[in-house]
Parts: sequence; C-alpha cells; structure tokens
Amino acid sequence: PKKALTPAEKAFAELARLRTEVETSEPYVFSIAVSDVLRVYLRDARGLSATTQTSREFLETVRTLHAFNDAEREALAAFLEKADLIKFARMHATSTDSAALLEQAERLVRAQAPEPAEAAAK
Repeated sequence: PKKALTPAEKAFAELARLRTEVETSEPYVFSIAVSDVLRVYLRDARGLSATTQTSREFLETVRTLHAFNDAEREALAAFLEKADLIKFARMHATSTDSAALLEQAERLVRAQAPEPAEAAAK
C-alpha cells in the first residue's frame, strides 16, 4: 500500500510539476496554478481558509496567527500581491515572473512544513 503524502509532500510534488511548465505556460494561467497549490497547502497543513478567502481576508486572518513570523507574513503578502496583480489586474508578466512566483511558493511551503522528525512524531 502507498503511504499517504503529507500536505507538504503534495505541494512540493505539484510545484515540481509546475516547474516543468514555467517556460511554456502563459503567466496568467501559471500564477493561478501556483497560487492554488500554496492555498491548498495552507488549508490542508494549517487548517486555514486559504482557498475560500480573498487575499486581503486571508492576510488579515494570518496577521492574528502565531504560526507565522513577521518575515513569513511579509513573504506571503508579497506572493499574493504579485499573483493577484497577474490574475486580476492582468499585469504583464513573463516566464521570469512565473519562476519567481514558483520560488516564493516553494520557500513559503518549506518555511511552514514540519521538519521530517517532527512530522514522523505526529
């Protein structure tokens, strides 16, 4: 039987798949995909309403949580702002912007993912 993947493992697998599409995917579509991966991860790993709240609502929720330090909250806000500009304001973006969003998402998941020993103890 296959071992169930943790939310972090699922997120990293999906981000790795998206990495193969950085150069070929339209930045608008790519930004939605990367944002969705991060939001699903935060929902599944931290029980946050990341998939049902606007970025503003979600950031307000995160502001009150002790699970995020100031640097993580700032990084999350920067990620969501950039993704939203591409998604909703249709800001011109390139594959370089897509790669930067992907890197930000990976760093955010890595910062929130429990260490392997901590995960094994759960």
